[in-house]
Amino acid sequence: MNLPGFAVRKPVTALMFFLAVVLLGSVSFYGTRIDLLPDFEAPVIMVLTTWPGAAASDVEQEVTDLVERRMSTIEGLDEMTSTSSDGASAVILRFDWGADLDARMGDARDQVNLIRAGLPDDANDPILFRITSSAFPVMLGVFTAGPSFSNQIQQVSGVGDVSVFGGDQREIRILVDLDKLKAYDMSISDISAALGREHFNLPAGSFKEGTIEYQLRVPGRFASVEDFRLAIVGTHEGRILYLKDVARIEDGYADETTFGWANGDKSVI
Repeated sequence: MNLPGFAVRKPVTALMFFLAVVLLGSVSFYGTRIDLLPDFEAPVIMVLTTWPGAAASDVEQEVTDLVERRMSTIEGLDEMTSTSSDGASAVILRFDWGADLDARMGDARDQVNLIRAGLPDDANDPILFRITSSAFPVMLGVFTAGPSFSNQIQQVSGVGDVSVFGGDQREIRILVDLDKLKAYDMSISDISAALGREHFNLPAGSFKEGTIEYQLRVPGRFASVEDFRLAIVGTHEGRILYLKDVARIEDGYADETTFGWANGDKSVI
């Protein structure tokens, strides 16, 4: 068929055909849904376990290996990778596409309950994360603000989660004088144990008044640096020893140089 000749011989038919193509194209263009950030459910679960103060090698041996052994028994597991770093363990579980991720999350929770008993005493319980498109960050920003800034961002409509990295964290430094400890026949373990006994809130039961039941507690956590200085750490020859008698207490910010530092006649705990 000679298309130009047909259009000349039957201009009305050619025009109608052209309009039909334009109409169908317009309907298809405006009716097709386009999403720059499509919501998809990747069959991936992350098991995050934190162990504050632990070295990466210890995390791998005491935490990551245990998590991997337990998680490897989950049905439908396609691939498992892990990362061990100072203070944290991350195990990534990848399942076959189309797997029932809700059921696999239930299996992972069951394994977490078994893992808890084998973790070090000072390690935190494992946390499960489902890796979805909504979990990916859509904006990274650098701000200078107060501690409540992230809470304000969290309240913005449409914001699912806010993760904060960096910034200064308050730290109370206890600089122990080792010479004074020797003079009072004490050790750093004695200081640590004494602070553990002093720095906590004590539940004190409950009582009822009519139909209302009140919970009682004795607040004992230190609220200021002065409370640390006046903490009782022991006795010597009938004299009460306060923390300020054997250490200098500083109110500052955490940094890498204050962890595990020992020099001269002072030590940091």
